[in-house]
Amino acid sequence: VKNGVLPMFQQLSAEVELANLQTTLLQARAGAEAAKDGLKLAIGLPPDQPISLKGELAIDAPMPLDGLTVDAAAAEAERTRPDLETIRRTRQMLQVQAELTDARYLPVLSAFANLGVTGSVPDDRTQAVQDPMDPFSFSKRELGVFDDSYWFDTSNIGLSLTWNLFDGFQTSQQAERDRVALRKLEVQQAQALAGVRAEIQAALRALRTAQAQIATVDKNVGRAELNYQHAKARVDEGVSTRLELREASNQLDQSQFN
Repeated sequence: VKNGVLPMFQQLSAEVELANLQTTLLQARAGAEAAKDGLKLAIGLPPDQPISLKGELAIDAPMPLDGLTVDAAAAEAERTRPDLETIRRTRQMLQVQAELTDARYLPVLSAFANLGVTGSVPDDRTQAVQDPMDPFSFSKRELGVFDDSYWFDTSNIGLSLTWNLFDGFQTSQQAERDRVALRKLEVQQAQALAGVRAEIQAALRALRTAQAQIATVDKNVGRAELNYQHAKARVDEGVSTRLELREASNQLDQSQFN
């Protein structure tokens, strides 16, 4: 512009673009710091711990998707996902509750046995004992409190059969409620499994799309590098402007970023 070879419009456009890029840079730096905080939280470091990252986000060998199927992933999800595990355990509980309700229609046979000891202990526990050598000679002895002559065993053993023939339709109503709750949970489980399969299909579709994009942009990076080298050579020879070089550099950066 100072040399009179470019209009003021291009200078103002460049200044506007620079301001926009500075805003984008500030947002990117804030996002990078937030990502570092998330990384420290994930690996158990204190938030104020300074960290320094090194290395590149390079993919040498993309994960093969040939062995990934929706059925295999859905089976793994059904076995390990907590939400599906909760539904499965709740269904088992409702099935047990339904079986208990149906058991009310059956008679109940109970066996009982009551064993006890009763006795009466007198205050005077002395007993006359005849001398076997002399029928007319007696001696006295005192019996203990727990002597067998004072205590008697008692027992009561039997069976009890109970059958509730009519309970005002309470059992049938409860059984119907159990069946409705179990059916609702089965529908909920089927919907959850369908949602899981949809998530898996979307994830596999996103992975395959990402792999295709990686293959495409990998070739595009090579073309952008070649274009940058040509633009740099043209500037060095004085047959092009640095604006063309800047555009080629921007295309290369964007291709590498992609």
